[in-house]
Amino acid sequence: SSGINAEWSLRPGFLVLVAVSACQDEEASVFDSMRESFVMFKLGFDFYMDNNVLEPSTASGFTADVEQALAYVEQQLCVHAVGECDPTDSVILGCNCVNAFQEQSKIECAAVPCTLFSIVKSSGPVLKQLVEEDSWERLAEIVLDNFYIPVTTILCYCPGAFSATATCAADYDGQLFMFMENGTDIEPVYREVIDKLDLDTITEVVETLFTASCGEIDGVNCYRRHAETIVETVRILANSVNTEYDPTACDTIKRHQALFEDYMNAWDYSTVDSTELKKYVNRLVNAFLNMERANICDEDCAEYFADTFYGCCAKHAMEVFSSDRMQRKVMKVLKNVYKLVSNDEKFPNVNKAIKKYYSIYDFEKFCGSDITVYKEVNDMCDAIVA
Repeated sequence: SSGINAEWSLRPGFLVLVAVSACQDEEASVFDSMRESFVMFKLGFDFYMDNNVLEPSTASGFTADVEQALAYVEQQLCVHAVGECDPTDSVILGCNCVNAFQEQSKIECAAVPCTLFSIVKSSGPVLKQLVEEDSWERLAEIVLDNFYIPVTTILCYCPGAFSATATCAADYDGQLFMFMENGTDIEPVYREVIDKLDLDTITEVVETLFTASCGEIDGVNCYRRHAETIVETVRILANSVNTEYDPTACDTIKRHQALFEDYMNAWDYSTVDSTELKKYVNRLVNAFLNMERANICDEDCAEYFADTFYGCCAKHAMEVFSSDRMQRKVMKVLKNVYKLVSNDEKFPNVNKAIKKYYSIYDFEKFCGSDITVYKEVNDMCDAIVA
C-alpha cells in the first residue's frame, strides 16, 4: 500500500494521522486514542460549522456573511472564464493566472477555477449532512460523492489545469497580499519560496499521480473505483476502533496490531536530529513494509485485499508512478523540498530506502510465489490491455 497510487492510496495517509493521535496518550490503547481523536475532531468541526458557516433558514444553507464572501469570490473567479483579463477585476487570481487557464487546448478548461468553486458554493447542504452524520463510512461517502468525484471529473478532463496552476503560483500578479494582515511582509517570503521550488518537476509528479487514476479499464471508471477503496479503508478503521469487532478479521488493523504499533512508533521524530535522517527514513520504510507485508501477503486475507484494493486500475497506477522516470522525479522533488526546509545543504542518501519502498508497487513480487492471487489479477489485467 502506498500514499501515492490510485486505489491503495489512503491507508498510509490515515495511518500517519492515526500514528500522531495515538501517541498523544500513552495510557490509552491505540484504538481508544483513534476513537477519541475522531470524536474530538468531529465535535470541533460540528461546532464550527453550526456557529460560523451554516444557517438552515437560507436557501444556500450558509450564513449571510458566508454567502457574501462566496458571491465575491465567484465574481472574481468566473468573470474571466472567457475574454480579455482586466487586472482591476482579477484581484484574487491575477491576469497571469487567468491567461494560463485560457491558453489550455480545451476552451471549456479556461473555466476550471470557476467550475471548481461552484462545487464549494453549492456545498451548504453537503456540509449540513456531514454535521448530522456520525458513521465513519457514511462520512467518507458524502465527501467522496460531493467533492472528490466532481473535482476529479473536472481535472481528468482538464489535466492542463495543473500546469496552469503552477503558472499562477510562479507568476502571481493578483492582489491578495494587499488584503492580508502583514501581507507586505508575507509577499517577499512567498516569492523567495516559489523561486526556490522546482515547480516544473513538482507539477509533473502531481499531475502524473492524479491522472493515473483517470479513464477506464475494462469498463471500470478508475477514480470511482478509487473512491470505493477509500470508503473501505475508512470502514477498516471503524472496525478497528469497534471493541466488539472480531480482532482476527481481515478488515481490521487489529489482526496485526503489534506491527501497526511498530509502524506508528517509527514516526516518532522527537529524538532524531538531521544527522540521523537516513536512519529515520530506513526505520520508517522497514516498519511500513513489515506491516503491509503482514496484511496483503497474509494467506488467509490476500484474496480480500486483492478483491477490495487491487485490480487493473490499481495495477496501472502503480506501474505509472513507480516507473524509473517517476522515481527520479520524486527523488528530485524530495531533494528540492529538503533544501528549502533544512539548513543542511546535503540531502541524506536515502536512495536504498526509497527503492525498497517502491517494492510494494508490485504486489505479486512483493508477496512472492506463495501468494498467487495477485499474479492472477496481473495476468487478467495484462490480457485486457494486450
